[in-house]
Amino acid sequence: MKTYFRFILTTLLFMGCVAYVIVSINYQEFSGWTKEDKEDWIESCLGIGIGDKELCDCVLKKLELRYTSIEEMYKDPQKMAASMRSISAECKK
Repeated sequence: MKTYFRFILTTLLFMGCVAYVIVSINYQEFSGWTKEDKEDWIESCLGIGIGDKELCDCVLKKLELRYTSIEEMYKDPQKMAASMRSISAECKK
């Protein structure tokens, strides 16, 4: 009977730890786009007059889907320019 209760307590403790880790993980950090990358991109988008905040947010979300990180996006400037044109057109609809 004691073994059974120890097993239950150990299992509950383990499940509690797993739940804590899952809740505390910031899933956006795994995308490769840090919070600072996103904020800087939005600021530059607004700063150079690409569009308003809504358009810049839309473009950023689509860029995050297309590129795993901001570094990957800047690797090929020609591909990035083509992506920006198509994404911008999608977001302006």
